[in-house]
Amino acid sequence: MTLPVVSPAPPAVSPQSGSSPSLTGLETAFGGLANQLGRIVFQQTLVGGPGYPGVAGSEQALLLGHSAGGQMIGLLPNHQRVARLVGVSASTGWLRGMRPGFRWKAWFGLRGVIPLGVHLKGYAPTAAVGLGENLPAQVGLQWGQWCAAGGYATNAVRHQPERDFHALVRTPITVLHASDDDIATEATVADLLRTFPAAAKQAVRIEPAAHGLRSLGHIDWFRQSHQAVWPTIAAALRGPVILSAS
Repeated sequence: MTLPVVSPAPPAVSPQSGSSPSLTGLETAFGGLANQLGRIVFQQTLVGGPGYPGVAGSEQALLLGHSAGGQMIGLLPNHQRVARLVGVSASTGWLRGMRPGFRWKAWFGLRGVIPLGVHLKGYAPTAAVGLGENLPAQVGLQWGQWCAAGGYATNAVRHQPERDFHALVRTPITVLHASDDDIATEATVADLLRTFPAAAKQAVRIEPAAHGLRSLGHIDWFRQSHQAVWPTIAAALRGPVILSAS
């Protein structure tokens, strides 16, 4: 599915307060990208707490999240305050859905090295296997549990309806993922989107070569060297709103 080019107008949302989403600190973080996105709230993750920074009262926000930052809306009790979610490289991390070569590396790290490291060192040595920075013990163990089965975070809250909001989310969701991403593949992205049955949603597969890039992968989207994809991110945040679930 391709994403249509849209004009740089504010997003067509209906905030409860009657005002448009506001910008908080994105200029400092991404400079030129902020100019393309217009007036938005940037939050990489929205987990925990009754609200989130930069959005007061009943005002709605646009959520741009990379990887884990685009996965967690189903755990938010205030999910209805997100007018639109754009997940960049967002997926469930389901091991069986990853590319075969990376799948075994991730399995070895998450199901082998991390539990052993927690036992011996008291923390999850994820850096040792190229899975990001080291993590607290329980975070690393939970990450491995979530990735072992389809559905990701839904497995942690399946029998806790007071914490599980996945089926209630109606926020329009767009996931952008690269064709050379070992983690956010078509299978793992689809696995994430299926956990939001009531939401309008779409997955957009990006070919790096179409943007003059040799590669894009999982983490290069926000590098200055890869700013050719920034207009695509901006277009996804501005809309158009998807009117029906698919």
